[in-house]
Amino acid sequence: MLFKTVFAGTLVCDEAIAAAFAALPPGHSPMLRATFTYQLPCPPSARCASATRLDTGFVIITPTVGGLKLVRVVKAANGTISATGPEAYSPPA
Repeated sequence: MLFKTVFAGTLVCDEAIAAAFAALPPGHSPMLRATFTYQLPCPPSARCASATRLDTGFVIITPTVGGLKLVRVVKAANGTISATGPEAYSPPA
């Protein structure tokens, strides 16, 4: 049996990705992949803090045409989920 613990107010992968897909404009390119993370990748040799908020995350979308897209997703205290974006995204080299 698969078991997972989710704390109240935690933004989870499936709801974040659903919100990110809903934020895409009509007629967007088909997607190859969507990746959810609480913290964006840190550039090499940089000192980055760990993610401390589980109510905020990012969905990185890989479309079939064009570059990566980033959507920021937030879960409010009342459970409402909002997304901003998409915007162009370039991961650290």
